[in-house]
Amino acid sequence: MDPDPKVRLSARPMLRRKAARVHELAPELVARLADHEDPEVRALAVRDPETAPAVVGRLTRDPDPAVRAEAARHPNLPRPRLTELLDDEELAHPAAANPALDVAEIRRLARTPGDPAGPSVDTLI
Repeated sequence: MDPDPKVRLSARPMLRRKAARVHELAPELVARLADHEDPEVRALAVRDPETAPAVVGRLTRDPDPAVRAEAARHPNLPRPRLTELLDDEELAHPAAANPALDVAEIRRLARTPGDPAGPSVDTLI
């Protein structure tokens, strides 16, 4: 994505971190923060509830483990990537905590070897 010439990032890392905490940021700015060299800025960018699904999905492959975990929990994570992360040894727990996880996946995860049907969802809530 070509940077919007009207959207400028500060040269000061602390200001970029503060900006990343603002939840009313334009999607273009959130996407630029998600590409930032500082993993703390990228982690903050993925905490924005409006972060675009493509950006969230990309951040599940970030070099920093904290950024990957934040992205795995994001409700805008595309469903195919969320399902894939449930089988990822590193990101299965954060992905299982994703609020967008559907009931069928919760049931599948809750099954035990001795109970093919698994517990009822009512007992999980």
